[in-house]
Amino acid sequence: MQKIEIKNRRDLEIFCPFCGVKVIASDGIKQCEHVIFHANDYGFEYVSVGIGFDVKVELEDMSVDEYTDNLEIENAFKFAIYDPAPGSFGGYIGFRNN
Repeated sequence: MQKIEIKNRRDLEIFCPFCGVKVIASDGIKQCEHVIFHANDYGFEYVSVGIGFDVKVELEDMSVDEYTDNLEIENAFKFAIYDPAPGSFGGYIGFRNN
């Protein structure tokens, strides 16, 4: 899966690049038909039906970031949003153009 990294932007709002719906904002997380997952370093919060796994997927020895990097989903990419050091906490949102 292609990855777009965004660093040092905790207050970032993200809009779906396909339909324009605000999917990440200070007031919460939303989905549109193009969102395939919402996740953070602790696990998945949302996974779209039909992706091949669910929020309880076994990551084995991989991080969520590594797991999603290795997904092979056609026409899909993810935004990886990282907090600045020393925390370096990550949030991830995947999109697919259906």
